Amino acid sequence: MKVLNIVDDLLSILYPSFCINCGEKTENPYPLCNKCGEEIEEIRYPYCKICGRPLIGSGNNICGGCIKDPPPFKMARSGYVYTGIIKEVIHMWKYSQKRGFSKFLNSLAIKAILKSDIPINLLDGVTYIPLTGTSLRKRGFNQTEDLARNISHKFKISLYRGLKKKKETREQVFLSEKERLKNIKDAFYISSDIPDSVNNLLIIDDVYTTGATVKEATKTLLANKKGLNVYVFTLTRGVQ
Repeated sequence: MKVLNIVDDLLSILYPSFCINCGEKTENPYPLCNKCGEEIEEIRYPYCKICGRPLIGSGNNICGGCIKDPPPFKMARSGYVYTGIIKEVIHMWKYSQKRGFSKFLNSLAIKAILKSDIPINLLDGVTYIPLTGTSLRKRGFNQTEDLARNISHKFKISLYRGLKKKKETREQVFLSEKERLKNIKDAFYISSDIPDSVNNLLIIDDVYTTGATVKEATKTLLANKKGLNVYVFTLTRGVQ
């Protein structure tokens, strides 16, 4: 890690970045200045106590979606609104090989988890939404694994890698809710049993829209281990 930090520092000197938002020069090893980074909008209470969906002007503490169709996970929380700067940053991180954003986004994830009511002290396992081998080779890395690995290290929680993806799916963000459910159905499998020591597992993803992906992943995990408590954390969430 120290070697990577030194490389980042050298690159920022030799090839200075310019902020993707304001255009100003920045010494950060990624194209976003600190001032614009502070404009990223946090998701704040009130929100659904189950799925974390923001509730505006509502006296209820559970959203209509969770009342109508309760999700299989215990709780889902998200750190930031998936719009503006952070939406562009995540897109560059995932699809333009801008790995320099990993350190920045990992720090945002840790900050959000610490502010949330996720029972971090109860967790004894963390996992992530996987990619197929084809997508992983094409992209070069799995951004959700990056987040999960850092969270595992920060909070000293075991990293579980047994959740796998068995089929290619279309990007969920471009699909309707009905299409997302069909697209992600039966997409995951378990390659190694969840350890007996893991009873409270946290799933990590980058974006929560309808929750179809994390719900399907949760169902796969619960089919492998009955009585497992599954929690979800996503870096961002669409709120429309």
